Amino acid sequence: MDEIFFFFGVILRTTILVCLGGDSATLAEGCDEPASSNA
Repeated sequence: MDEIFFFFGVILRTTILVCLGGDSATLAEGCDEPASSNA
């Protein structure tokens, strides 16, 4: 159980970091408004 939550948490953190950083245009598109506003 713990491993599942840990894995899910890592994915969330990675997604949030990508959205805030906007390094990858492909993944950044996943964050519709935030990515557009920051960019």
